[in-house]
Amino acid sequence: MSFYFLLNDALKDFKISIASKLMRGFSIIVCIALPLSLMRWFEIGFQPVFLLHIAITIIILACNFRPNKSNYELDFVVIICVLSLMIIAGMLSFGLQSGVITFATFTSFLVAVLWGIRPAIWFSVFWCFFVLGLGFLFVNELLEYSVKPEIYSATFGSWVIVAIGSGLSITLILILASQGFKALSKQFEIIELQQQEIEYLANHDALTGYYSARLAVPMLKSALNTAKRKTHKVAVVFVDLNEFKQINDNLGHEIGDVVLTAVAKLFREEMRDMDTAVRIGGDEFLFVLPNLQSPDEALEIVTRLINRLSAFCSIGVHNLSVSASAGIAIYPDDSLSASKLRNFADKAMYSAKQDAVQIKFYHDLKETFHAEL
Repeated sequence: MSFYFLLNDALKDFKISIASKLMRGFSIIVCIALPLSLMRWFEIGFQPVFLLHIAITIIILACNFRPNKSNYELDFVVIICVLSLMIIAGMLSFGLQSGVITFATFTSFLVAVLWGIRPAIWFSVFWCFFVLGLGFLFVNELLEYSVKPEIYSATFGSWVIVAIGSGLSITLILILASQGFKALSKQFEIIELQQQEIEYLANHDALTGYYSARLAVPMLKSALNTAKRKTHKVAVVFVDLNEFKQINDNLGHEIGDVVLTAVAKLFREEMRDMDTAVRIGGDEFLFVLPNLQSPDEALEIVTRLINRLSAFCSIGVHNLSVSASAGIAIYPDDSLSASKLRNFADKAMYSAKQDAVQIKFYHDLKETFHAEL
C-alpha cells in the first residue's frame, strides 16, 4: 500500500476520532438537559420543542453507541437539522432563552467542523437576522408566544442585544476554531509534503532521478496494456555504458556518480515525454518507448540516445570519452510478456557489447541463432 493511501487512512481515522469525542460530549449535554426539559413540559404543558429535545437525545445516543461510526458526516447533518428545528421551535414557544442561544452556538460549531468556517459564518449571519426578524414580529404582536415570556422578551432592544451578543459569541468561537483548523491544516500540509518526498524517493533513483529498478516490470506491463488496446508497438531498450568500471577504478566513485548523473541528463534530453527511463543499477538503464508504429522508430530514438553521448567530453579537469551499447526488444514482435521482453533486451545489449556495436535488436539474435542451426 502506498504512503498516499496510508496518510488518507490516518486523516480519516483522526476525523472519526474527533467526531466521536464531540458526539460523546454532546450525549452528556442532552442527557443532562432532557430531564429539565421534561420537568418544564409537566409544568407548562406540551410544546413542540420538547418532542424535538427527545428526538435529538435519541438520535445522538444512537449515533454514539452504534458500532460503525465512520459515517459521521451524515450524523452531523441530521443533528444540525434537528438542532435548527429546536432553535426555531424553542424561540417561537419561549422567546429569548439561554438554551436556544447555546444550541445555536453549538450548531454553528458543528457546521464549521462539517463544512468549514465560511458556511459557519453564514449560519451565524442568518441566525442574527433570524433573531432580529423574530423579535420584530413578537414585539409588534404580529406573532404570539406559545408561553408568555418575561418582560425582557417584550422589548425589541433585548432582541437586538441577544442577536449581537450571540453573533459575537459565535464569531469568537469560529475565529478560535478557524485558528485551530489552520494550524491543523498546516501540519497536514507538512505531513503530505513529507509523504510526497518519501514516495518520490521510494520510486526514483536518487542519483539520476529515473524510476527505480523495482518499477521496471510494472511500468512495462502498463505500457503493454495500453499498446494492446491501441495496437501500437512498444520498444524495451537496455543501455549499458562501456568500460564504466575503469572510470570508477581510476577516478573514484564520486566522479563515476557525476558521470552517471550527466549521462542520465543527456539521455533525458533526447527522450520523448511519453518515454519511461529506469535505472536498473550501476551503469545500466532501461527505457520503455511506447506508441511506435515500427521498429525503425525505436532505432531512431535509441540512435539519438547513444549519439548524444558524443557531447560528453569532460568532468572538471578530467577528459572523458563515454560510449554505450544498447539492446532492443519489440512488443509484440518478440514477445507478449513484459518480463521476457526485459530479458530479451538485456541479451541483445550484451550481444552488442560483445560484438563491439552500438545497437542490436533481439530479432537479429534469433535470426543468427536459426542461421547457425
